[in-house]
Amino acid sequence: MFFLYVIIFLNVLVLPILPLFRSQERAAYFFFITMVCSPVIESQAAFAYRERLFKYILIGFSILTVLSFFCFFLGINMMPFNREGSMELYEDYMNVGGKFSGLFNHSMILGPIAALTALVHFNLYLKYNKAYRLILFFICSMSCLFSASRAALFGLALGISLLFYKLLVNRHSYLNINKVIYIFIIFILILIPIADVAFSGLKNKMEITKEQFGSFNSREAKFKSRLHEFSESPLWGVGFASIDINTGDVYNKISGQIEPGSSHLAVLAQTGLIGITAYIVLLYGALKRVKKQPFVKANIAYSSFWMFFGHGWGEGWIFAPGGMVCFMFWLTLSQCYDFDLK
Repeated sequence: MFFLYVIIFLNVLVLPILPLFRSQERAAYFFFITMVCSPVIESQAAFAYRERLFKYILIGFSILTVLSFFCFFLGINMMPFNREGSMELYEDYMNVGGKFSGLFNHSMILGPIAALTALVHFNLYLKYNKAYRLILFFICSMSCLFSASRAALFGLALGISLLFYKLLVNRHSYLNINKVIYIFIIFILILIPIADVAFSGLKNKMEITKEQFGSFNSREAKFKSRLHEFSESPLWGVGFASIDINTGDVYNKISGQIEPGSSHLAVLAQTGLIGITAYIVLLYGALKRVKKQPFVKANIAYSSFWMFFGHGWGEGWIFAPGGMVCFMFWLTLSQCYDFDLK
C-alpha cells in the first residue's frame, strides 16, 4: 500500500496532467481517506478500529438495503431527479433499468452495497443456520437485482461461487451441500411470483443499452479508451484520476470528474505497469491471507473481496475516495490483511 502511495505521488508530480482533472488534489484526498480504511497502518489499535468500522457500517447498510427492498414496492425512490429523460420515464423505474436506488442516492451504489450485505447474511446463515439470515440474504439480493446493476449482480454471483469453492476445499468447512440446495430451491420458489417485476428493470436496461451502443456492453468504448491510454503510456500511465481527452471519452469539463468504466483498467491506464504491478501484489496479498482461514469473518472478507473484484470490471470507483463503494473496497481489503494481526 505504501508503494502504491509512492507511485501515485510521483505520478501526479511528474506527468503532464491537465489541471482541470485536479489530480494532485484528488491524490491527497485519496491518501487521507485510505489512511483510515486501507491496511497501510499495521497495529492492534488500527485493526480493532477497522474491524468495528466495517461491522457497524455493514449494520447500517443492511438496514438501508432491507428498507430499500420494500421501497421498491411502495414507490419510494431517493435517486436524484435531475436525470435525462422525462419525469414519467423516471417514475416508471420498475420498467426502466438503473432508475431505482431505494434509500441510497444512486442505483449504482445500491447495487454493490446490496450485494455486499447479501454476502454477509449468506455467510452468517451458513455458519449459524438462522432462518432470519436466509430471509435477509434473499431481501438484500433482491435489492441488488432491483438496482439493475449488472456489475453488482456479477460480483454477487462471483462472491457466492468462490465462497462455495473455498468451503468445499477447506477440510474445516461448515458447508452443508444439502443446505445449499435447500437455499436455492427456496430462493427460486419465492422469486417465481415476482419474477416479471424483479427482472423487468434489468431486462429493459439491457434492451436500452443494445439500442444505444449496438451491444449489451455499454462499457465497450470506455474499455477501448483505457487500453488505448495504456498503449500510449505503458510505464507510468496517463496520470492519476485523469484520462486522455483525445480518446473522446466523456468527462466533466467543469469539475474534471471522470468515469473510467472499469476500476482495474483505470489502475492500468492511469498508473501504467508500475501501478498495476503494485495493485496486483496488493490484491494477491489480501487474498492469500484469508483463502485458508476457516473463520466466518475470513469468509465474509473473502467473498466480499471477490464481489468487489467482479464489480470492479464494470465500474470505475477504485480511485474515487469520495464514493462509498471505493471506501468499502479498501476497508474490505484491510479486513483481509488484518487477519495477520490476530
